[in-house]
Amino acid sequence: MTGSDGLSIGCGDLIQTRKNSTDLGVANRQQWIVQRVDQDGSLWARDAVNHRKREHSIHLPADYVREHTHLSYAA
Repeated sequence: MTGSDGLSIGCGDLIQTRKNSTDLGVANRQQWIVQRVDQDGSLWARDAVNHRKREHSIHLPADYVREHTHLSYAA
């Protein structure tokens, strides 16, 4: 999967969401660790800064990933 910065995103990468979405549960500049990338380009990620006892994972649709995510080191 390729993020909006044109760089390839894979399992274990640290990414940053770049658009608020209450539907998806993400905020601009929030950081996530990619857990799995599906064949359709969507991905599962966990909150990189987790102050909870349990992990917080989300599913990001392929369209959101393409348009509104960056690898954190590239942002």
